[in-house]
Amino acid sequence: MRSVRSVRSVGSAGRARCVRASALDVFVIDATCVTKRSKDGSVRVNDHVARALRRTTSPYYVLSDTDEETCSRTLQEEAGVHVPTDAKRIYTCETPRKKHVKQILERIDERPLLARDDVRAHYISTERAGLQAAAESSQLEAWKLYWATWSEERETKATDDLHPRIRKLQEQQVEELVEWGLLQGVHDGCEPTEEEVRRGVHPNQRE
Repeated sequence: MRSVRSVRSVGSAGRARCVRASALDVFVIDATCVTKRSKDGSVRVNDHVARALRRTTSPYYVLSDTDEETCSRTLQEEAGVHVPTDAKRIYTCETPRKKHVKQILERIDERPLLARDDVRAHYISTERAGLQAAAESSQLEAWKLYWATWSEERETKATDDLHPRIRKLQEQQVEELVEWGLLQGVHDGCEPTEEEVRRGVHPNQRE
């Protein structure tokens, strides 16, 4: 998969504008980012992630520690996220997780959809081990990697050894990322302004 480049040009009014030729964002997300079962058996739903997946028109895949049917049923019943098993978009992640996550992402990277030049691939995970392995894969060098740090337990862990390709992702940033394919603060010339995020204006629609 090749990385998609963004360029800035100056329009007739002298204002910088974003030129991004029909970029397609593809997401791979851990099921634990959406729902997580507590020790008492209850399921905690992350509303930000669930809402983002319900609303998005971007293709996405789910990595799960359970089988496809269990994952699909939990996402549907608990979070209202519909990922049917026959869609082949749920991947069961076995142990050792670090090795298997890398293998799954590389398999997804080989799908025809990811071969397009205009694709930007993103992986969002609560587990650092898999992210670290993905960051070290030459095949996945164009992927954007995000560590979901909204769990208090995970936020307190040391991050000094975090691979420089991995960006920490806060809970409230998920909807912005899934809708835009990028985050404010990443100054590539095409990031949305705060006003544009509120208005729902896509970078390609700027005047």
